[in-house]
Amino acid sequence: MKKILFIVSFTLVCSVSFSQNLYKKVDAFTKATILSTKQETLYDVLLGSMNFYMRKVDNTYILGFLKINGSMYSVAEGDKGIILCKSGNTYDIFSRAFQQWEGYGNLQSFIHEYKASEEDLKKMIDDEPIGVRFYNVRGSYDEFGIKERRRSVIPNHIKVIMGLKEPDNKEDSSNQ
Repeated sequence: MKKILFIVSFTLVCSVSFSQNLYKKVDAFTKATILSTKQETLYDVLLGSMNFYMRKVDNTYILGFLKINGSMYSVAEGDKGIILCKSGNTYDIFSRAFQQWEGYGNLQSFIHEYKASEEDLKKMIDDEPIGVRFYNVRGSYDEFGIKERRRSVIPNHIKVIMGLKEPDNKEDSSNQ
């Protein structure tokens, strides 16, 4: 029950913010520069939501999807996802590693990360994503729940990560 309350509380906290925050750190072991954005909600329904964040590790762009109470299965490294935009254009994303879902009582959740090309991300800036198809070990399923007022979330995160938009706050945690 505590885990369920944590997940629901976490989702509510994430859904309150509309700002794009940027966090920067340098990995002590690899010396890789890591930029990341704060999670924002793409949609939420009773006891469920889909959140999004983005990371850049050196020159690799990573799109993160956190879903609470969803029907997601394990994905293998390299499994494809497709982002559908308002214009009808589609952009391929690829799972960065083997990733699976977790269950807490009646709730299921996952955090899956996908790699995307810089070229495709630049095109998505002016073309609002309206849905995502996730391929998994059992086939695929489509997510069309991105609310119209939240369709700018992904393009705004891309702008912040690429330095095309100033973040609302910038935290450098290099010394931590």
